[in-house]
Amino acid sequence: MKTIILICIVLSIISCNQSSLSETKDDTFPKVIDDNMVVKQDTVKLILAKNLDRIVIEYWDNINANTFVFVISNDSDITFYGEEVSKEIRHINSIAIHNHIVASVNRFYINKEEKIVLKRSKRNYLKSSEYPDIRVIGYREGKEVFNKHTQIGNEEYDLEFNPKFIAFYELLSGLIR
Repeated sequence: MKTIILICIVLSIISCNQSSLSETKDDTFPKVIDDNMVVKQDTVKLILAKNLDRIVIEYWDNINANTFVFVISNDSDITFYGEEVSKEIRHINSIAIHNHIVASVNRFYINKEEKIVLKRSKRNYLKSSEYPDIRVIGYREGKEVFNKHTQIGNEEYDLEFNPKFIAFYELLSGLIR
């Protein structure tokens, strides 16, 4: 009887260790791959939704008074450059940053799964400022499919932005610094 209990304990410990090892492995390489993912050299890289070939993000940074252009395509790294300042083309070859940007563009601009602005309330006063903004332009087979603009602030309204959108905005802002 003691032998059977001992064997059961040993087997449960072994099975727990194996499941925790496979869970760790799954975190770095998901098993579920849908239409928005492509496997590349033991990594999972998100792709643009709805068969888009390329996205251009024009991010106006009010602090640097410069527009930064991010170019995203399914078959290359993200590149970006400043239009007036920092004209040097820089490459983003981090899969994590690539996936965050592509997931955000898919979520807010292509699939429209979530709202960018969650709440909008009119102020009793005007707040004049040079607000940053993001323009996202989508292309399929070389033709512009959509062109959407988001201003990060408003003179007449208090805006509550989706926290995931704020994370996207802060990522773009951080990349140019």
